[in-house]
Amino acid sequence: METLTLNVRVDADDKKSFENFCNSVGMNVSTAVNMFIKAVLREQKLPFEIKTANFEEEVLKKLKEAELEMDNTDIRYTLDDIKERRTLTMSGHSKWNNIAKRKCAHDAQKAKIFTKIGRELAVAVKQGGG
Repeated sequence: METLTLNVRVDADDKKSFENFCNSVGMNVSTAVNMFIKAVLREQKLPFEIKTANFEEEVLKKLKEAELEMDNTDIRYTLDDIKERRTLTMSGHSKWNNIAKRKCAHDAQKAKIFTKIGRELAVAVKQGGG
C-alpha cells in the first residue's frame, strides 16, 4: 500500500497539546490522524456533530416546512393525543454501527410521532392557540 504525506495547518498550541495527548496514550500524531481517517471512511461520517450557528433560522425553516406539509394533509390530533406523545423521548444515538442498527426502527417510529406533534404545534401557533 502506497503512503502519502498529508500537510495540515493547525494552531501551534493545539499541535503541541495534541502531540502531548498522543504521547500520553502511546501513539504518535500520524497514528492518531490515520485512526481518524479510517473511522471517517468506515462510518461514512465525522465522529462528532457539526451544528449550525444559525439555530433560530434553522428552527424557523423547519417550522415552515412542517406548516407546508400540514397544508397538504387532513390528519389532525386532539390535545390529549399531543399530551400523550409529548412524554415520548428519542433513543440515544451512538456512532457505533451495532447500536444504530438496533435503534434505527425505534427512532424512526418516534421521529414520525415527533414530526406529527410538530405539525400540530405549528397549526396551533398559526391559529393563535395557546
